[in-house]
Formats: sequence, C-alpha cells, structure tokens
Amino acid sequence: MKKLLTSFAVPLFGIASLFMVSCDKSSGGGPSKNVDPGNPNEIAEVLVIPGSTTQQGNMPAPSGTPESPAIQMVDTTVAYSAGGQVKLPINYNDNSGSVSGIYAQVVGSDQYFQIPASGAGSAGTLVLPIGIPANVAKGKFCVTISVFDAQGNVSNRYTTCVTVTETFKCGVQRVSGGEGITSTIHNMGSKGGIVKIEYETYTVPDRIDVFYDGQWVAGTGSSPGPAGSG
Repeated sequence: MKKLLTSFAVPLFGIASLFMVSCDKSSGGGPSKNVDPGNPNEIAEVLVIPGSTTQQGNMPAPSGTPESPAIQMVDTTVAYSAGGQVKLPINYNDNSGSVSGIYAQVVGSDQYFQIPASGAGSAGTLVLPIGIPANVAKGKFCVTISVFDAQGNVSNRYTTCVTVTETFKCGVQRVSGGEGITSTIHNMGSKGGIVKIEYETYTVPDRIDVFYDGQWVAGTGSSPGPAGSG
C-alpha cells in the first residue's frame, strides 16, 4: 500500500483545493477508527512524542517573572491525517540562560508530556513532533505548550488545536480553508504508475509540499517548508 503525504501552508484565511487523479483506486480502507480525539485522556494515551516522559496532573504553571522564558507560536489551528506526524514550531527566548525542555498537555487530560530540548540555546526555534496513530478517528483535540529552562522557570503558554482527518483515497478532492498548516495522507494503492495532482490556491499565497516514503518529491517551492514532514 503506497501513501502520499501533502502539506499545505495557509498563512491567511483562504481556500486551497487539491484533487488527486490518475492513481490506483483498488486500495482498501485503513484500520478501524477506535480512538476518539474528543476524549482528552483517550487521545493523550496514544499520541507519540519522541523522547517524552508522561507525568500525572497538570503541567507546571507559568512562572511569570522577568527571568522566565517566552514563546510565540504561529499556528493556532492545524489539520493532519491520522497516521501522520504534526510538527509544531515554537519560537522561544530565554534571558536567564538556555531552554531545557518543553511541556505539552492535551486540554482536559489528567497527564502531560515533558520533552527534553538538548542543544537549545537562549533563543531560537524548537519543533515539537506529535505522532497521530492511524486508528484515531476524525475529530479535534487541542494541545497547550510551554517551555522551561535549567533554573525551573516556565514560559507563557500557547494552545494549538489539531483537526484529525482521514486518509484520502484516489480521486478525492481535499479543500483546506483557514489559517495554519493542513497535511493529508493519500492512499495510492498497490500498483505503480503516475500520480497527477491538480490544485488551486486562489488569491491567498499558499505553498504545497508532496512527500513519498518520507522523502520530499515535489512542491511549489524549491525545498520543503519549515514544518515539512514525511
């Protein structure tokens, strides 16, 4: 079973339309969807964040001091297919030293993730990867994020909401509207051949990146965007 991942970057409110044609339509469906993303504890149990440890309770509150690190995040909403990996860029600045790690918690859950940030300096961008298993149903969940430094100072918080979409079959039109990144997985079936992608981004500047087997193969730019993933 071959799969193609496409990524839309939509900086402003607009609509991008993608239509997959000229591919094998004999492919079957994926695994049964039995994880509800609207259930905070259920989705928190299955999300895959590399290198993380899970702690019970609520993530530490922001310190609110001049020494505390500060973060900014561009995307408040993103959309990804089940079976894909969300990548959330976090811009940070820490006046007291270097950022040591990230806190992340699904809104409403009774546990949170602690992720080390080895090699992070006093300012820069961290990327938080969140894997969504293929058996997660369509729906939405939100994640609150902060960072902390070696002195235990905790930054302000940002919340990003993730809309989970299904894996699309051949000949299906995918429409993305709104701000943020939309990433979809398309089932190419088992036969070799040529895949034709038709798209229309209308008047809002967008970019489209296409990945196959984890490798970037085409796009509207000369290289993948900053949040590109396989």
